Amino acid sequence: METRPAHPPPPHFYRRYADGVEAGPPPPRPIEGQFRQYGTLYDTEDGIPGVAAEALFGTTLDGTVGIKERLKAINREILFAFIEVVDAMATAPDDAPNRIEDLRTLVLNLGYLTNLLRPYQARASLDETLREDVKRALALQTQAEECVSAALDGLAAAAAPVEGGTTMDVDDP
Repeated sequence: METRPAHPPPPHFYRRYADGVEAGPPPPRPIEGQFRQYGTLYDTEDGIPGVAAEALFGTTLDGTVGIKERLKAINREILFAFIEVVDAMATAPDDAPNRIEDLRTLVLNLGYLTNLLRPYQARASLDETLREDVKRALALQTQAEECVSAALDGLAAAAAPVEGGTTMDVDDP
């Protein structure tokens, strides 16, 4: 019976880095100008187009931002836009690119709003992690206090007969 290794051998290009990362080939140069990805033409000169935050969501009377409501609204709009894309592809294929672009804009807006929530999510995650750490530390402290108390009780119980004056008979030779 033939034995086989548990894992395949590493790819051949690992030998290029035997003397460290600097010994290998340099990383590829960044793309400059226009490029096509998944059928969409992008331009690196303009960068990522900015989305006007004021247009995406409104502020309430007290000055807070209603991102949650706007996320729900955009989500509903995306569902209707998707139905319009499917309908346009079935009935009027010439109008489909416009509908697809509308859907793309809505998805980009949804992503933009979601990214605005990341600092709040990070803060909430950190807060929850710290609360759990405090609970764990308090539980360990309580456990340590119980162990110390039990040890002190045991020492007190062991020292009690010695303090009471009991002696042991030892046969001297």
